[in-house]
Amino acid sequence: VGDEMKFVSVKRGDEDTVRNDRPKTDGPKFALRVVGISRAPTGLAVRESDRDWSFADLASGSREISDALSSSGVGLGDCVALMLPNSGAFVAAFFAIARAGAVIAPLNVRYQEQELVYFLRDTSAVSIIAASHLAPRVRLALEKLEYPPALFEVDPDGSCRPSRPGERISNLEVEA
Repeated sequence: VGDEMKFVSVKRGDEDTVRNDRPKTDGPKFALRVVGISRAPTGLAVRESDRDWSFADLASGSREISDALSSSGVGLGDCVALMLPNSGAFVAAFFAIARAGAVIAPLNVRYQEQELVYFLRDTSAVSIIAASHLAPRVRLALEKLEYPPALFEVDPDGSCRPSRPGERISNLEVEA
């Protein structure tokens, strides 16, 4: 590894965290190519009981979620919690977090409020991506945190949106 790495201390609340200060990249560009998008974009990637996801569907969903994360200020080395059931949306969000250069912290969809509070504090997540049907439980946990992460809701079709339009995330105004 010939790249020289420079680390800086980033203040988040009362805690200092160390973060890699390398230029933002598009994460691992090879991620979806490895699983077949370049060879068979219409090929079956994930089968759910009510939907089939092609590699192109995964790439599109991943790009949408990654753009939402990046526009909210998520970058290289930030921790993003992921609370989605096993699904195509989970796969798309997983690759989206990697594409944004962030660290993925998967959370069990059965976690209750107190477990969510514990893990969100422990990981210092700056954002959490959760299934729409889990968002009410996540919001209850976020209310108990001094520095709550931004919440993004993902629908079963993979569409992503900030939980509350107009809320401030990383000093950026989220549009409705």
